[in-house]
Amino acid sequence: MSQYLMNIPIAQYVDLRGPAGNLHYEGKGVFQIKPDASSPPRKYNSKFVSMICGGSGITPMYQLINYILNDEKDCTKLALLFANKTESDILLRDELEAFQSKYPQQLRVWYTVNEPPEHWNYSTGFVNEQMLSEHIYPPGDDSLVLLCGPTPMVEFACYPNLAKLNYPRDRIFTY
Repeated sequence: MSQYLMNIPIAQYVDLRGPAGNLHYEGKGVFQIKPDASSPPRKYNSKFVSMICGGSGITPMYQLINYILNDEKDCTKLALLFANKTESDILLRDELEAFQSKYPQQLRVWYTVNEPPEHWNYSTGFVNEQMLSEHIYPPGDDSLVLLCGPTPMVEFACYPNLAKLNYPRDRIFTY
């Protein structure tokens, strides 16, 4: 999305939608999530929240991370797997790493890029089963997975690999 927006000529119109408002975080691991816009919300109690995002998909994840970590009474554990094309494309990296340093027991951050620099210490390539099994929380009744990124990443990398690892579809939310 961000690459598309960067290449739009000045004065060209763009249609936008959102925010959809299908996910509401009440605090302390309590989420109200609507499966679709016309359905009533369903309550989820989650001790562990795994976030998988690509590019500008970090935006809602960062808002949630910031909210949770700035509430000293919220003990929700967070794991972020953040996919980008290159290392320089990683948005909010300094902020994410500052949070990780300040809250090491509560936040884990892992990156993957398609074009790694020399001496890259994180993953390379598209989100896959091994990355998910190593860097996000396992499935369970107290675990939730949040996705935000390009449709191909979500549809062809996240959903199939989460299914291989037995994540129930009703514990996965896509922004």
